[in-house]
Amino acid sequence: GMYYANDPRSKQMSEETAIQCVDFSHSIGALAIGFFGGEPLLNLKAIKAAVKHAQSKGYQFQFSMTTNGILVTEEVADFLKEFNFTVSVSVDGPKEVHGTTRMLRDGKTNSFDQTWRGIELLKERGLLYMLEMTYSNNHPEDLKSMLEFLSSQSDYISCTCVEGKMNSPFSDEIIIGKRLLAYYDQMFDFYEQSQKEK
Repeated sequence: GMYYANDPRSKQMSEETAIQCVDFSHSIGALAIGFFGGEPLLNLKAIKAAVKHAQSKGYQFQFSMTTNGILVTEEVADFLKEFNFTVSVSVDGPKEVHGTTRMLRDGKTNSFDQTWRGIELLKERGLLYMLEMTYSNNHPEDLKSMLEFLSSQSDYISCTCVEGKMNSPFSDEIIIGKRLLAYYDQMFDFYEQSQKEK
């Protein structure tokens, strides 16, 4: 993640720390470095510092990133292309479903259009690797239609079910009981169907 910092007052990783992480990763023989968050593009300067440092040292890493896509601009997408990133984007299905859980900072605006613009910029450059969905109790129960939508847009999709302790701060999002069984049933059906179509 990009949010562990030397400075306890800062939520963002410093450029110096990012560079140290790259050197350490190289020293232990790592082949890949992934940037995730929170939202890693909120700290683009540390990502750029890390990646450019790796290049200056001749380190050969496969870089990846998981982003919500909102901050992907032409310039950001060009930078990711220059360093051959693979990018996964968090998107929770079609617009009306995505908007039940993923808002802009104002807490009211569905972020789908901004996310989708980022996805298109990544697709144009051949950088989109996967669409990643998080399925929670706040989503409609019809998971299959969401998976179908995502798989029509990307060769690779993933779906994570919100599980956890019922006393957690996000307990209203946790899927349990019959709904959890239905989640696995729908995932399995979708997987079987997609294997037949190959």
